[in-house]
Amino acid sequence: MPRSATGGAPMNVLGLSSPYQGLHDSSAVWVRDGRIQLALSEERFTRVKHDRSFPARCIAEILAQSGLKSLNDFDAIGIAFKPYNAFSGFFSRSYRDVPGTFIYNAVTQPLGFGGYIWENFLKKKIFRPKVRVLHEGVDPARVHFLPHHLCHGASAFRTSGYDEALSVNVDCFGPDDEGNLWAGASYVCRDDKMELIGYIPPHASLGLFYSAVTVCLGFKFGDGEGKTMGLAAFGDPTAGYDELREMAPRFHDGEWHGHESGSDFRLIDAPSVLFGTRWGAHLRDLIVRHGRENTAAAVQRILEEELGHYCDHLIQRHKIRSLVLAGGTFLNVKFNRMLLEHPDVDRVYVHPFASDGGTAAGAALEMSARLSGQRVNYEMPHAYLGSSFTDAEIAAELAKFGAQIRFTKQDSISKTAAKMIAEGSIIGWFQGAAEWGPRALGNRSVLGDPRKDGTKERLNKHLKSRDWFMPFAPSILAENMGDFFYTSEYTPFMTFAFPIREDKKSVVPAAMHHDGTARPHAVKREANERYYDLISAFRDITGIPMVLNTSFNRHGLPLINSPREAVEHLLWGCVDVLCVGSYLVERGGAVAAVDSFTENALRDAYVEETAFESAFNTSLPPVA
Repeated sequence: MPRSATGGAPMNVLGLSSPYQGLHDSSAVWVRDGRIQLALSEERFTRVKHDRSFPARCIAEILAQSGLKSLNDFDAIGIAFKPYNAFSGFFSRSYRDVPGTFIYNAVTQPLGFGGYIWENFLKKKIFRPKVRVLHEGVDPARVHFLPHHLCHGASAFRTSGYDEALSVNVDCFGPDDEGNLWAGASYVCRDDKMELIGYIPPHASLGLFYSAVTVCLGFKFGDGEGKTMGLAAFGDPTAGYDELREMAPRFHDGEWHGHESGSDFRLIDAPSVLFGTRWGAHLRDLIVRHGRENTAAAVQRILEEELGHYCDHLIQRHKIRSLVLAGGTFLNVKFNRMLLEHPDVDRVYVHPFASDGGTAAGAALEMSARLSGQRVNYEMPHAYLGSSFTDAEIAAELAKFGAQIRFTKQDSISKTAAKMIAEGSIIGWFQGAAEWGPRALGNRSVLGDPRKDGTKERLNKHLKSRDWFMPFAPSILAENMGDFFYTSEYTPFMTFAFPIREDKKSVVPAAMHHDGTARPHAVKREANERYYDLISAFRDITGIPMVLNTSFNRHGLPLINSPREAVEHLLWGCVDVLCVGSYLVERGGAVAAVDSFTENALRDAYVEETAFESAFNTSLPPVA
């Protein structure tokens, strides 16, 4: 194992996704001797989805769990987002259209566009955000700013266990060592080193383009891209393709080529301003004429084509058959499967927290490698790296609810849950340490019977209240993957979509998307014993080695993080029963009176979501 440069004492490194507030998915990670010990997202504590605040609560939890007394007790603090040049790339040769675009928007929507320029460019350029970590009494020599995409790459490479890999990292934007913004970067990884082989220029941001289409479809930037991917299965990708294609970045002859639409699409975090721009208005009109499903299908095809050309170029040029992927664009599970099926690729690993929150892990792991001078690269066996609670702590929390609930300790909570799922119950499943990343992987999950198509409707009605076209995912015993899917790949992090075998489509209809695919979570006993035992017990009862699995959170909230939040969801009627630790929890006879921090967060999220959908979907045709 790596050792501290100061001797035999453990080396402790803290990784942060951001040094200040304002960047989404704020996170912090503690790495000791080259391995992740605790990985936390601020949203789990504040109950604000994709929280943009400084990760103060994450840091407090890490200090409490690690036994370290202050930030100065860490050997280093790695930060994945350097204070950057707000105008980076905006007035480069590739943005010759910017002056015209600026004038057009300033004339047509002076208040909205002027306010956006002040908040996002002038203010950030003149009055830079306060670098919080440097104002907490921390020795500046311990603080290291790292290139954003390097941290994406390190999060994947250094948890892959691969000796050699091609690291590809694609998102909207992120700063390099000089504070200049790029849309992606690639590295050749070998001998535990990461060698930069190229950046994607900001004017050709494919991630930005996909997100702009997402926003114009009426979904949220940074959250709705998965909805665009889900909706694509219902559309005709040829309808509107040519028009949309003209607006998209293109990878051709070994180079990325942008389009003048990119300067308008940079306004995605101010949708009302984006809709008033030339290209935003044109995109909205295209959606009206061709329909939301068809536009989603077309943008999904464009993403697959252009990112496919880019990855193929890198594969052929560098002759490396192992890929490690990170960056929010690689949350696209359909494209990930395409890469896995590439004839010159043997294996593909996608970091479980591919979006910006995951860079906190990359920053900590990269700094560990640099300071120790030893190999920091291991196959991460699971993503259960968050907060956890003992049975004693759970029982104490349950007791606080008095007559509102009844709870009993079970000899085998897995067998109890499996029986109830087979009988038709929707189970809230809260076990062990929380998952790292956006996917529920069997510790903060809501579980149902995949054999019954009505399970999806029940989940949507009582828990999710989400768009009808969004699929639910199955958890399946790893050894049975090949029985239900046209693959036997081990996919522990739910980062690939695979077609379901024809003879199994009628067997597990609730687990299948409209296009005949599913995003499976393969479970091994050594990774999650209690969850494996649940699925195994369900198989013993039904013959099906699979349960339907969705994240344990009401619509608009992040994954639950505490037993109290689990009980609150039970009292709201989101689940039929709750299995938390060794306890089976049911609603009691008393009237539920939940007025909590969680409920307040939910109320705020609902108001925000309702206002968003009402304002942003105006003039758009409904999804059929």
